[in-house]
Amino acid sequence: MDLRKRNVPDLKRSLSSLSSQITNWSGSKSWSPSRKKSKKLSSSDIRDLRSQNLSNELTASGFNTIPWYEKYSPRNVSEVSIHKRKAREVYDEVEAMLQGRSEKRILLLTGPSGCGKSTVVDMLAKELVPKYRAPRGKGGDIIRYENDMAPIGASYVGSFGQFLSEAKYRIGSNLSLVVVEDIPNVFHAETRIAFRRQLLEWLYMPQRSLPPLIICLTECELENESGSFAAYGVDYSWTAESILGKEVLSHVCLKRIKFNPVNATLMRKTLLNICNDNKADLMLREKWDDKDRVVEELVQSTGDLRSGIAMLQFWATSTGHVATFTRESFTSYFHAIGKILHGSRDVADDNKMINELLLHSMGHLSHDNFSLGLLENYSSFNKGKFSILEACKLTDCLSESNAMDMIPESLEFCLRKIRHTLGEMGQGSHTHGKAKFPREWKIKQAQNEFLIKCEDYVNVSIYKYGEPRLLRNIALQFGFYDPQIKSTRFYKEKALKHYRANLSSDDAFEITKQRIQSLEVDPTLDVIARIGGDINLIDGHDTELCEDDHQSSAKESLDRLRRTRDAKLQKLREFYGIDAGLKAGTETDDEQFEDDPIVDSDRDMETVGNNTLDDNDSIYEKLSQKPRNLNLEKPVSESLSDSDLEDL
Repeated sequence: MDLRKRNVPDLKRSLSSLSSQITNWSGSKSWSPSRKKSKKLSSSDIRDLRSQNLSNELTASGFNTIPWYEKYSPRNVSEVSIHKRKAREVYDEVEAMLQGRSEKRILLLTGPSGCGKSTVVDMLAKELVPKYRAPRGKGGDIIRYENDMAPIGASYVGSFGQFLSEAKYRIGSNLSLVVVEDIPNVFHAETRIAFRRQLLEWLYMPQRSLPPLIICLTECELENESGSFAAYGVDYSWTAESILGKEVLSHVCLKRIKFNPVNATLMRKTLLNICNDNKADLMLREKWDDKDRVVEELVQSTGDLRSGIAMLQFWATSTGHVATFTRESFTSYFHAIGKILHGSRDVADDNKMINELLLHSMGHLSHDNFSLGLLENYSSFNKGKFSILEACKLTDCLSESNAMDMIPESLEFCLRKIRHTLGEMGQGSHTHGKAKFPREWKIKQAQNEFLIKCEDYVNVSIYKYGEPRLLRNIALQFGFYDPQIKSTRFYKEKALKHYRANLSSDDAFEITKQRIQSLEVDPTLDVIARIGGDINLIDGHDTELCEDDHQSSAKESLDRLRRTRDAKLQKLREFYGIDAGLKAGTETDDEQFEDDPIVDSDRDMETVGNNTLDDNDSIYEKLSQKPRNLNLEKPVSESLSDSDLEDL
C-alpha cells in the first residue's frame, strides 16, 4: 500500500488559524466544573487595575523613574536654594582663589546634609573655571577625590596623598577646582592623623600657585545610647573639629564657611514648584488636594532639601495614600543647649520639645557635660538682663539635679525645671551670643600642670635649700610668695652686678660681692614665676572641643613640663646631691636602679588634690642626712596659767 497516497491530517496550520481558534475558545463558555458563571469585578478591583495601568503610563512618561532631585537640579548659582548672601560669600572666595588675590588654599564648606554645599560648588565651577582658565585650555571644571580611586592593595590615605600631589598641577591651561567630599576612614586614629598631616602639607606647600582645594564636609551627630563622655570623639560627632583638628582649622590659609539647613521659606517654595510642574500626574493619582499638607510636613520635619524632594517623589509616585517618612535628624550639642535656654520656634510646647530632644540627642545629653553647658551659658538668656533671684533659681535647679545625679531621671528633671523657670522669666531677646563649651577640660589640665610644677618646686627646695614643703602649703603660701621673693632677689642681684662693674674701689667691690652671694639666684634652677601661672580667667570655647585635640595638646604640655622637671632634677643631684662617700657605697644599687625600666603613667584625674607627691628615694636619703632640728626652748609646764601661756 502506498503510504504517500494515504489521506493523513495536515499538521501545518497557520498562526492565524491558531490565534483565531484561541480567540473563539476564550470567548466561549468555560468548561471548568467549578466555575458556574463569570465573576463580576468589584470597585476595589477596578481601582487597582486603573492604578496599575496609570502606573505603567507614568513609568513610560518618566514620572517615577528619574530622581526628582536630579531632574530639578539648579542650572546656575542663582537657582540654588540657599541665602543670597551665603551664595555670594562662596562666590567671592572661590573667585579670589582663582585670581590669586586670596591667601587661602583650602575652602571648607560645612553643614548638614542637603543644604546646597556640593551644588554651589558645581555651579561655580561651570561659571568661573572657564572664565579664568588659560586660553586653549582643556580638561574638566572639577576633579573629585573618591575612596574607590585607591589601587588594589594601597591604603586610602596613601591614595589621598597621591591625589593631592597630582592635583597641585591643575593650574593654568589645566585649571580645575579640586573637590573633596569622600573623606578617608578617619575613624582609624592613624589614618586620621595622616589625613590631617597631608592637609597641612598642602597648606605649607612652597609652591606659590595652587588650584582651589574645596572640602565639602557634611556634619552630623551620631547617637550614643550610653550617654558617656566619649560622645565628643569622632565616633559620635562627625564635625570639622573632630575630623580636621584644631591645627588645621586655625590655619591662616584655611577659610571655613558654615551652611545652615535650608530655611522653611525656600524649601516650601521649591517643593511647591515641583508639585505645580507635576500637577497633571498628581491629579491623575488623586493627590493634588493633599500636596499642601505633605509639603508642610516635609518643611517642618527636615532642612534637607535633597531628602525632602526624594520624600515628595516617594509620596507622589506611590499607589494609594501613604504617610511621609523623613530622615531622622540629630541635634548638636550647642543646638540642644539653645533649645533648653531659649526654647524652640518650631515647637511651641516645651514638654513636647524636650521629649524630642531626649529622643534625638542621647549622645550629647550625658548628665555632667550637659549640666556644665547649661551652667556655662545660662547667663546668655536675654543678654544677661535678669535679676539675681532668677539666677539663683537656675543655679538651684542645677544643684538639685547634681545632688541626685545617680537617679536616671535627674537630667530630665534638670531640663524641664530650667525650661519652666526660663519660660516664666519671659520671652527674652531674639538675639543671643555664641554658646560656650564647658571649661572643665582646661581646669583639669591646669590642675595637672600645677602638680608637676609643685614637684619641681619640692625638688629645688629639698636639694638646694634643704627645706621640704607640703603640697597644701605650696598651694596656700609658698607657690605665690617664694617665687615672688626669688624674682625680687634676682632683680637686685643683676642690679648689683651692674653697679659693681662700674666701681673703682676694691673695698666697695668686696662688699657688693658679699651681698651678691647672699642674693644669688639661679633662674635655671630656682622657681621665679608663680606656680600655676598668672591668675587669669579661664575662658570657655565657642566651638565644641575635639577630644583628640584636647588629649594631644594636654599630653604635649604635660610631657614638656615633665621633661623640664626631670632635667632640672638631674642638675640638682649633680650640684647639691648627697655626699660622694654615700654615693660610692650605693653605686651598685644606683646602677641596678637605672637599669630597671620606669613606667611613667599619667596621673588619674581623681588624684588631683592629694597632699602626696611622687616617691623619690633620693629625696628621702637627702632628708635622712639633714641634722635634727632640736627645740631648745623652755618646756611649757601644764601648771601655767592662761596669762602665762599668752606671754610665751
